[in-house]
Amino acid sequence: MGAGDKGVATQMDIKAKTIRSVTAASGGHILRKILDLAKHIILARLLIPEDFGIVALALFLSEMLRQIGSAGLSEAVIQRHDADERTLHAGFTFSLISSVVFYGIVWFTSGVYAKFYDNDQVDLVVKVLGLCMITRALGFIPETMLVKQLDFRKTVIVDLLAAVGGASLSIVLAVSGFGYWSIVYGIVAKSCLTASLLFVFRPSRVQVVFDLGIARRLFPFGIQIVLTSILVFLVNKLPDAIIGGILGTTALGYYFFAFRWANIVAIDIGQVLGKVLYPAFSLVQNQSGQVKRGYLKALKYFAMAMVPCSIGMAGVAPEFVVVVLGEKWSLAVGPMQILCFAGLLKSLGVVGGAARRGIGRPEVSNYLLGIELVVMVLLVFPMTYVMGFVGASVAVLITSGTMSMVVFYVDKVLFGMKLADIWAVLKHPFSGSAIMFGLIAIERAMLTGANEAMALGVFISTGILSYSMYTMWSSPELRTKVVGFPWRGLLGPSEELEQDISRQVR
Repeated sequence: MGAGDKGVATQMDIKAKTIRSVTAASGGHILRKILDLAKHIILARLLIPEDFGIVALALFLSEMLRQIGSAGLSEAVIQRHDADERTLHAGFTFSLISSVVFYGIVWFTSGVYAKFYDNDQVDLVVKVLGLCMITRALGFIPETMLVKQLDFRKTVIVDLLAAVGGASLSIVLAVSGFGYWSIVYGIVAKSCLTASLLFVFRPSRVQVVFDLGIARRLFPFGIQIVLTSILVFLVNKLPDAIIGGILGTTALGYYFFAFRWANIVAIDIGQVLGKVLYPAFSLVQNQSGQVKRGYLKALKYFAMAMVPCSIGMAGVAPEFVVVVLGEKWSLAVGPMQILCFAGLLKSLGVVGGAARRGIGRPEVSNYLLGIELVVMVLLVFPMTYVMGFVGASVAVLITSGTMSMVVFYVDKVLFGMKLADIWAVLKHPFSGSAIMFGLIAIERAMLTGANEAMALGVFISTGILSYSMYTMWSSPELRTKVVGFPWRGLLGPSEELEQDISRQVR
């Protein structure tokens, strides 16, 4: 086989692995999201907004320190083509040391943090949640190897089993009257189960390797990844800290829940897509044409699914909150609708973020996130004082809208695209979703005074039908693929299905 044939074969192998990974990760994420939805619905009816506010405040500190403590070493090992077994074990060693050090920082800072918010309950909650940084580091080796090899089927199974365990514990404890501790113990249980199950599904030998030479090769890239993670975290969670400090834990509970439900589709699935695309882009990082085509195709299919889901959630939010979550959460409706649009705009940058990391340019993402963080701080503080947590939601939307335009312009330059290329893959999802949103608004006016549950069912049916019809009309290519898709193959061997899907998207 010649060099050209080998290159083609390698590209097809990467493509097949990426399709297999996206299929497994997406299917698993849907199941996990259904479980997550059920858990949050039950907890919403058993607990009060203040419980969620306390946990949100504690998560802000513990999760930020966990991100720093990871040192980005797993991503650094994944990104390197020359990473051998010794590099893997050295990455584990330094990741564990860093996590232990930062858990110590949690113990020294949690008391001061709790006093700042004048809430003593937060102190112990932060310390308990900090255990997750240790358990996450313990699963470093099997998780890194599974991701590097694009074997997302096993990581999906691990995530599902751990999610079931954590959710079950949270619900049992909530029913037993444990309040916010039911959420906390569920999070820790899920983290412990994840670390244990990773070794079950990917048996790995653990070895301590303290090699400073390897550390010098891994840490520069890892630090950039950590900086990216921290900036993303602050952009998403800084409003929590501001609202908690200005308005208190009850108001934070409403905002926290509004943000969670508004972004339950866009950001969560965006994270799964980014996790899959990052190693895929890493494998073709020296082939600019492949990166550009992969970027546009990933953005196209991501937008086709996420835009209608986010805008549809905004459209049905008033009925959804009353019927599914209960009347006590009605104050979250306005922020939830605003944050649906904010989360959508933010999630569209996931593809570019994965591509920038994959080609070894994470610093570009950091510059963009730094600008976004500054803009958000300048807006969230004054708007929260003036308009409460609704003002904070508006500030997040303005920031997301502004930065999405900046991000697409930077990606245009970095990957050699035109803005017209990006608009071409976004225009139909947004047009179809706008029609769907308008039809729901018209139906709401016609069904004034109707039963909320019935209205919710009508709105959801209208949204699915109208968007599907628009998509089939506007995308002849997609219509052909849907008609010719090997539906019966879904019940057959997975390899045959993957080959059929690969031919469809080629």
